[in-house]
This record gives sequence, structure tokens and C-alpha cells, in this order.
Amino acid sequence: MAVALGIVDISLGTDTAGSGRVPAAFGGIVGIKPTYGLVPTRGVVPACRELDCVSVFARTVELAEFAASIMTGADRADPTSRQFPADRPLAAPPLPRLAVPRSDQLVSLSPSWRGDLAARGQALGGARRDAGRGRHC
Repeated sequence: MAVALGIVDISLGTDTAGSGRVPAAFGGIVGIKPTYGLVPTRGVVPACRELDCVSVFARTVELAEFAASIMTGADRADPTSRQFPADRPLAAPPLPRLAVPRSDQLVSLSPSWRGDLAARGQALGGARRDAGRGRHC
């Protein structure tokens, strides 16, 4: 709330299953959930130890990335923490990859939804590649 109101530039919270990113989106600010283990969670009251992350709320992606870069690193008191490779960017690549389901995976959708999804996929353009069967959650 303090970031959304302009009181501060950066704030911290936790994110287990969207509890940080979703409110950030509704508040018109940036919410980042770093990759598990990049930001130590020592001192965080766990909701789900295997998913909990310290999240960053910021006014801009640049500020969020700056804060996350300062917070990353191994902590001897946190066995899940690890060092982030210095040669890797913390933010998404300039051209993100988007997964689009195959048509055989969309048979339960109405024809209008299938058509809309196909049209939006084509509008995004870019190289198309079949990723194969992939992993299912």
C-alpha cells in the first residue's frame, strides 16, 4: 500500500502462491517473486516452506530489480538459499517466451474462445516452436 500511495519506492512482502504479485497488479505497482532460494527466507513465518519467497514491491521494474539484486545471495542460516550467478540478469529477457497450447489441448473450449486465442497468438507474432508434450502440474 505504501508503494501504491507513493510514500515509499520499494517495499518487501512475501509471496507463496500469488499473494504478493496479485495485489501488486491490482495496485498498479510492480510485484516480483524471485526464483526460490535467491533471496534468503530466514525470519519469514512460513505458509509453505517449499514455495515461500520474499517478494519485492516497487514503482518500476528497474527499482524492483535493483532491490532484488541487493537481497540475493547465500545465507549460511538458510539451507535453501543460494548465490545467483553474477552474469545473469534478474529481470525477464527483452523478448519473453510465451507458451501457447496446441489446438488438441483446447478441445474443451468453445469455438469462439479457440478462435480468439488463435487470433491473439497470431497477433503476438514471433517464431513458433513446438515445445513437445512438456511437464504438467
